[in-house]
Amino acid sequence: MKSDPDINQGMKRSHKPFVEDNEKKHKWVRLLMVVVSILLLAAGLWRDEAAFVMRRAISICLECIGIG
Repeated sequence: MKSDPDINQGMKRSHKPFVEDNEKKHKWVRLLMVVVSILLLAAGLWRDEAAFVMRRAISICLECIGIG
């Protein structure tokens, strides 16, 4: 039994646009995630959260070694 080459060619052609569309969606999702991450990082820096996190980390570290 021989397979029909037109059937195999049609399957390959119909699969490719789906993959390209999927890659485009992933590209936009990645870009959106980067933009959201940068905005949240900027908001944290604006609210001086870095200093709060550092104070808390120092406190926890000192508690672990028995000084604080």
